[in-house]
Amino acid sequence: MRRRCLAVALSAILLAACTTPATRNQSSVVNVPGASQLEVFVTALPGRFLSATRLDQPEAGVMMAVNVREIADDAIALEFSEQQQARQRGFVLVLERNSSLPFIEGQFTPVQADGTLSTRTCPMRFRLLQGLLSGETDPLTCRFGDAENSVGLLKEVALTGNQIIIADQLLGPGQGADDAPDVIRLHRMASFRANVRSRESSEAAWRVAEPLDLAAGASAYEAVDAAGMGLDVAVRLRLVQGLQPGDPLLYLQLNNTSTGAVMGQAWADAQARRIGLALDQAQIDLIRQ
Repeated sequence: MRRRCLAVALSAILLAACTTPATRNQSSVVNVPGASQLEVFVTALPGRFLSATRLDQPEAGVMMAVNVREIADDAIALEFSEQQQARQRGFVLVLERNSSLPFIEGQFTPVQADGTLSTRTCPMRFRLLQGLLSGETDPLTCRFGDAENSVGLLKEVALTGNQIIIADQLLGPGQGADDAPDVIRLHRMASFRANVRSRESSEAAWRVAEPLDLAAGASAYEAVDAAGMGLDVAVRLRLVQGLQPGDPLLYLQLNNTSTGAVMGQAWADAQARRIGLALDQAQIDLIRQ
């Protein structure tokens, strides 16, 4: 019952995301002739995903790259590569193409530190319904370690085109949970084209920066003009936690590169097409790409 409750919670949280507008990836594959429902869904997934952080947390959140590792006649393999500061880990999900939808048989395989696949593979069963792919392992058959001291892994995933939720929980030899589930929620990283200009005073002429391509969650970008001269403006776009777990916000901050002082800040919905600031000494307009 405990396992099922967590799976239902993951699915319920992400079902709301199915009503959001299709991403660029989704719209580009939805009309592929002859593509199966599973193939259309999977080919829309690749991209980079980011977890939202607290506003007072300076470091970036967890980043995850999703790639189609292989599309064979009988199966599709998806690779998930996670990076958080110095820690890197990942796993591969294999989905059998001859399954009877909405249920899909498959496998989960961890990726080792050297980038190779682990020799330990666990059966995993998925369900694809209304734009949501969810799946879980059985800790009775997904076990790691020596026979007497092995632990079972309950791994649950829920995926849409814009969000990923992953939950991991270890169960000891007596099938008791060793710890609370480790749950992470990630959102597709947005890319923006930024137009920046600044001036030293209200009487001075505006200096225009070269257009910037930036992504939410990346480090601060310093605006420079066509000659490579800095405008004393640093731009950073972050994904921060909102009032609800599934409703993060884009947070835009401008800093003076000479003093480090915050010049201005703005918030927008995570799916916003534009976000900007208009200040006396700096203006910026970000347009989603």
